[in-house]
Amino acid sequence: MAHRFAFINSEGELKGITSPADDDQYVNLEKYGDNTAVIIPAEIDNDELMVLGWYDTDTDEWKDRTECPSLYHLWQDKQWTFNSANFFEIVREQRDQKLFESDWTQMSDAPITDAKRAEWVTYRQVLRDIPATYSDATAMDAITFPAKPE
Repeated sequence: MAHRFAFINSEGELKGITSPADDDQYVNLEKYGDNTAVIIPAEIDNDELMVLGWYDTDTDEWKDRTECPSLYHLWQDKQWTFNSANFFEIVREQRDQKLFESDWTQMSDAPITDAKRAEWVTYRQVLRDIPATYSDATAMDAITFPAKPE
């Protein structure tokens, strides 16, 4: 019977499972592209492996890991690490959408008063400042977007 193989990335994170037709198709702990093939012990079923989630190359064993805390975390150095670049990319996308939706207020022929235009200028500046204002944020609920002028 052929072995089942898991493919792990450089962090030991499970990227795929296969059951090749014969034992010669993959070699245990050999790299294939960006991933390494690891024989899955017979006593571990695929569902359990999905829960275990990572292979520790230092100890040559499958290990449990906690559920990913958020969309903004990556598995690095055997632990979940907050990815601020990914987080703030999403923050900026939301901010940019709000700026786009208010671009019309800055046109010289916008049907608003000078006082109202000034409110929109302030609103837009607060939007631009959000990444700096909330530079320590690690969750979207920690960020308060300003209310649009009425």
